[in-house]
Amino acid sequence: MAIRYENFIYPQVDGGISTPLPGFFDAQLTGIPASIPDAVVQAAALRSDTIVITPQVLVEGFGSYLADILPPDIAVTAGAFGASLQQVKNITQIPIEKFAQVVANMETTQGLDLVNGTNVPVDVVEAQSAYDLIALGTGPYKTFTYSDFFGCMSGLPYNWAQLQTLISDLQTSNLVSRYQTLYDTIVAGPGGDIPAFNIAVQAQIDLANTEIALIRTVRPGASTDLNDLYNNFGTQLGNEQLVRNTGLSPLPSPRDAFVNKYPIPIYSFVDMLPLYGKQTQPNMASQTLEAISDLTFVAGQSVIAAMRQSRNQDRLNYVGVTLDNNIPDVIVDQEQKEWIADGILANSVPAFPNNTTPLGYYDPVTETYNIYVTPETVPIEVTGPVIGPVIGPVIGPVRLAEPVDTGGPLVPGSLAKSPYQNLIPPQLNTLFTSDVLLPAQFSVPDAIEQVIDCNCDCWL
Repeated sequence: MAIRYENFIYPQVDGGISTPLPGFFDAQLTGIPASIPDAVVQAAALRSDTIVITPQVLVEGFGSYLADILPPDIAVTAGAFGASLQQVKNITQIPIEKFAQVVANMETTQGLDLVNGTNVPVDVVEAQSAYDLIALGTGPYKTFTYSDFFGCMSGLPYNWAQLQTLISDLQTSNLVSRYQTLYDTIVAGPGGDIPAFNIAVQAQIDLANTEIALIRTVRPGASTDLNDLYNNFGTQLGNEQLVRNTGLSPLPSPRDAFVNKYPIPIYSFVDMLPLYGKQTQPNMASQTLEAISDLTFVAGQSVIAAMRQSRNQDRLNYVGVTLDNNIPDVIVDQEQKEWIADGILANSVPAFPNNTTPLGYYDPVTETYNIYVTPETVPIEVTGPVIGPVIGPVIGPVRLAEPVDTGGPLVPGSLAKSPYQNLIPPQLNTLFTSDVLLPAQFSVPDAIEQVIDCNCDCWL
């Protein structure tokens, strides 16, 4: 006899009463799918001479759940449409009537051929042109830092300590004598005989240059380091002057408080485009900008496209659909850790503070912060982490460091880890900022001393 849904029972795994097999229908199909458990097949065999089971096997592909309910072409279309809608954020929580009103009002890039049909967010040529004009900073990826404007005031991008060390190391008694004689000659003045004075000054300059050439021959490595450092100083100083003149243009004389200097007005205009895009009344911002934009250029079409996009975004916001089209204006945490703790990222210019106490360093390879466990370099053979990547044993003066415990798993792949490993961002993590800011916490020995002093005072 054939096994039908209402007669098909099988024992439960736990040995309880028999239960109908779900998913079976009256339509009979011969054959046993591999997905049917052996226990079910055995139970069916006990009650039937002919094993005929009737599961409905869904066809893979769009609309498979509508098979035998709608015609195949309509089922596939409905399935594809449903799969497309699933890409919209929060779509399952939006009434279809609301979503339909929004979709009916969405704007496209019709008539904007220069910005339409591209596979990149912006025109590559135009973006590079803008990048060359505004990416003048010395921070990561040529972003601006405060040192680009106030470096001479803070002294941070200028390694004065190393400069002084190299000068002191390379100078000789002869060079000091030449410079002293040159200084005395100039202070004494020509005394009425200018030609003789000029000859005397030039003679001392020539002697100093001869001594410098000798130093460069005897100490080529240190001399190159000093010259490179001077070049870095000059490059940073020139960049600071360029940035200040571009971003903080000198005020006209006499002062005109109503003059806006490039490029600040451009930045303000771009930031205001979303607001302008919503002013769609006659003679207002949107209509005016569409009228004056030159549509023969990418820039003109981009202004109109940006306003359309901002209106579309607002329409979607009304029904709770959020977008991912806002480009972050900050560096991601992973790179922030490297930049803050190690002082450099993507060829940025490092700072050279002389009053910080770094507690360790960040290893971008292992993505761990390694805290120093020795107060200074020690001559010891080590195989663990040291300053910088090390392969194999190292013998020599090194400063030992160990990874900081953040609550992560000790064994890679283990699930035994804390869910709060990255609660404090790198900008607020005192381990990372110890390389940047003045010490604001006691070291462990100092903290112990403070407790001892406090207890002694209390006892007294």
